[in-house]
Amino acid sequence: MKKVITPEQEFEDPNDFYTVEEAERYNQNSAMRKMQIELTEIALQIAGVSHLEHKKIIDVGCGTGFSMEYLQNNGSSEVIGIDPSKEMVKIAEGKKLCVCV
Repeated sequence: MKKVITPEQEFEDPNDFYTVEEAERYNQNSAMRKMQIELTEIALQIAGVSHLEHKKIIDVGCGTGFSMEYLQNNGSSEVIGIDPSKEMVKIAEGKKLCVCV
């Protein structure tokens, strides 16, 4: 049985896959946005976080910032994201989100 490899897995460096066009396509994907918000809510439940006020959160693998937006819009006092993809980070920075490469 042949193992299925996603396009992202074909590249060792995420910057080779997430070109300007691919990062923008990801950012415009409403299904991806919805899934990231749902995963953020699940992670908060698992962590036992019932409210976000006065919480400082690090989003590892923040991409274009879907989870960061959700966290900020729901009361987190500080959200910092990190992601290896420079193009994804540029989009998140354009949304005025605090991110690092």
